Amino acid sequence: MESLGIRFLAPGCLWLLLLPLAALWLGSRGGAVLALVTGTLESWRAAERNRPAQVQRKRRVPPALACLAAALACAALALARPERGAAAAGRRFTIVVDRSPSMDLVEGGRTRRERALEPVQAWIARERLGADELERIEARAPEWSRYDRADALWVSDLFDALPSVAGFSASGGGAVPGPIAREGAARLDWDGERVVRVENAFAAGELGCSIDARLPEPLRELARLWAEGSGLAPGGSPLFAFELEDAGAPHEVGLARDGWSAAARVAAPLAVAGGESTWLTAGGPCVLAAPGKVRCSIVSLDEPAGDPAAFAVSWGGLFDSVLLDPPGVVPLSERTARGAPAWRAPVGGGTVPGRAERPLGGWCALAAALLALGAWALRGIRA
Repeated sequence: MESLGIRFLAPGCLWLLLLPLAALWLGSRGGAVLALVTGTLESWRAAERNRPAQVQRKRRVPPALACLAAALACAALALARPERGAAAAGRRFTIVVDRSPSMDLVEGGRTRRERALEPVQAWIARERLGADELERIEARAPEWSRYDRADALWVSDLFDALPSVAGFSASGGGAVPGPIAREGAARLDWDGERVVRVENAFAAGELGCSIDARLPEPLRELARLWAEGSGLAPGGSPLFAFELEDAGAPHEVGLARDGWSAAARVAAPLAVAGGESTWLTAGGPCVLAAPGKVRCSIVSLDEPAGDPAAFAVSWGGLFDSVLLDPPGVVPLSERTARGAPAWRAPVGGGTVPGRAERPLGGWCALAAALLALGAWALRGIRA
């Protein structure tokens, strides 16, 4: 039994708390005294002659009886063996969620992500303490080995290798047929056994892109030509964005990668956000890549030196790597069966650290003895 942070190991003894209440009630009944109205001497004499009309009976609890009742209450608490638990130290859990396209596939009205998160949410509701903190990290194909810790939980549809101490939840699932690729305006569909080509599946202008007009001319023109070759047009459903961030005073730098080099002016280094990776640096990140987006701080760029094709191939490869698929298109490798669901809590993650029990029964017994001694002393003075 636990109440107000105090747990009683022998709660059956709490019924003994009725004894001090009974002692107070009985003692107050037997301890009635006479209280007389004593104003003047004449009133005193009148009171003696007419005693029934002036008598008021008051009940009071003798001090010795009050001490005895308190001693009985403390003794009852001591027999109930109370303990106070020290506040548990807060824990921090990291939930790593796979954002691969396969996690958005729907089976039975729920996505694989929703099914994988169900046992995690149930475990949190059961094990989480008030002081615990939860951090959620979402990434496409996370680097799982970085999070093989007792305070981490992995969430995906299938794991190539299971963690040693981290918890994990795999949704599993069967194969999910559907669109698997785009080739220009055509779409490739998988029916579970073979691939079917659907011509003109995407209307002109349906697949869009965004290219910042402030970008240096060589980069802006290269991005425009690449977008046209990829079947993208300004507006529409955004599958690619190329943005310039020019905060801070620009400074002269030399850029080089993949066989090309060029003099340039770049603004302040870019801050890497979640899901981004650094593609080019110059005293700090100056080109960052993430699914569907490229950010750069290159405000001017001279004509690249070296093989002209190397410059186009290098940047074109970057654009290809971030280009999103149209909505509903998921690669065939993501649509294959994922097997049976699996779940395991973090190793040792369900334990409650820092909860030390502090027995209080000894203090209650000491208080009972002191109060009983006080009752005996007051009884002697009364006598």
